[in-house]
Amino acid sequence: MDHKIIIVLVAILLTCMSISCVSMPSSGGRAAPVLLDDKIIIVTMDEQVVAVDQNTGNDLDIQPYQIPYLEKELLKGVYGTPTVNEGIIYFATYNGEIYATSIYDGSIILNGDRFINRKIIGAPLFHNGNLFVATASEIGKNQNKDGKLYSYSIEKEQGKNTLLDINFNENWEIEVDSEIWSSPTYWNDDIVITTLAGTIYSFISNSGEENWHINVGSTITSTPLIYENVLYVGAYDGVVYAVDLLTGDIKWKQNTSAKNWYWSTPTYYKDLVLAASLDGRIYALEMRSGKEVWKYPTDDSYGEIIGTPLIIDGFLVWAAKDEIYSADISSLDAPKGNSEVCDIGKDVISTLSYNDNGSIFFTVSDHTIRTLEINKGDLRIDWKPYRTGEYKKKDINDKGSDGGWNPTNDKNLSRC
Repeated sequence: MDHKIIIVLVAILLTCMSISCVSMPSSGGRAAPVLLDDKIIIVTMDEQVVAVDQNTGNDLDIQPYQIPYLEKELLKGVYGTPTVNEGIIYFATYNGEIYATSIYDGSIILNGDRFINRKIIGAPLFHNGNLFVATASEIGKNQNKDGKLYSYSIEKEQGKNTLLDINFNENWEIEVDSEIWSSPTYWNDDIVITTLAGTIYSFISNSGEENWHINVGSTITSTPLIYENVLYVGAYDGVVYAVDLLTGDIKWKQNTSAKNWYWSTPTYYKDLVLAASLDGRIYALEMRSGKEVWKYPTDDSYGEIIGTPLIIDGFLVWAAKDEIYSADISSLDAPKGNSEVCDIGKDVISTLSYNDNGSIFFTVSDHTIRTLEINKGDLRIDWKPYRTGEYKKKDINDKGSDGGWNPTNDKNLSRC
């Protein structure tokens, strides 16, 4: 083979191992339901913001708002879970729009928007009175592939009964070494981000001044877990890192036996860090040393895990493809035997949300919101789906449209 061809092939391979050949998981990731008071707020891939009653699943008397996407690019989608601050919901779209939406007197009102011409995949972060948004590449062909982190102060104009307007005032913006697919997170007064180039950055939130950065040598798409003074994150090469948030030094790194990469944020339980991999397994690592304690399940029959697992009363709860599982880890030992399983029938496409009443909420690829009620106190979890609803795309300008969330008793949607 020609030496030039060999050099090109090696270059392509190295690029794939770093950033360029990374793509979203096959089942994709969608914004998780936001639980606000007694409401479920959904920002859909069908271009609308809707509100549903948590207890009944009924469509609330709130007008859905249709997101006005760019006509040329049509980069539709809200991948990052909205953030809520003082009753205002902030969310960002894949086509570079940032929105603020508020619920007052039974109406959803669009109060402000900001266009930055960059793809936004992660969730916005509200911290210390400012909104932080991390971006991927510019929109359009042959555009800048580096990511940016933006800080905005929020100016509200208050009416007598409603919030009339919101203005996004840019405090600062910083360009980093590659696209950002994860969500910004914080530690004390610092903002932390990760990039596809494998770099972890820490910035002072008020000024944007860099505290430190460190490159781990492999793509990171996962939003880190921040616990006490340490950051935990998994990378494309199957390695999980613990980083000192004060200095940026690596405390430990563990090359797990994962056969695929990490997409979701790790979670923790007592002295364990739990990292879910796209290989369908959850890896339990000692928080202090990084030593792999166990992995579960042990076979290859489970699908990729794109959402962060929940810990509920000592049970580990997670979604993989079209099923939701639970396993008892209260003893910190590896779960024994088979996990409890709920067959949803369609792929779960969002991270699971959980309320204090024992209900899990999530969205499914057939445009439904599903709920599972958890029976606490037993040695196992009894899944009790009590409500399903199908969202039908609706033209909000057509008063005769019959779209919206429609509760249904279709038993085919509930197979637990």
